[in-house]
Amino acid sequence: MLAAGLLDMHQSLIGAVCWCRHPPFLQTLMDPDRRATYDALAGFSASSINPFTDASLPADQVFVDEYACIGCWNCTSVCPKSFAMEDEFGRARVMAQGVDTEAKLQEA
Repeated sequence: MLAAGLLDMHQSLIGAVCWCRHPPFLQTLMDPDRRATYDALAGFSASSINPFTDASLPADQVFVDEYACIGCWNCTSVCPKSFAMEDEFGRARVMAQGVDTEAKLQEA
């Protein structure tokens, strides 16, 4: 299990059991009932709908894949009401939905 592996790795790196032996996120990930509740709340349950693969949902929301963003500022320059650059990593982020025209969003 990933959570147990993280705990083991952490303990081996510091060589002793510390105050963070069972931080709350590991307790949640290691407990099946708490994990199921977390997954359901976060949208990771088996019954969750992925809006990117479900064609029945309207494709009317703006989205930036921040990991693929190269930080060129194009979207922010074209649609400053919809996009902004995130300071820490220099990537674009959607700040508002429905404030720019579809033509402008396509250009961005």
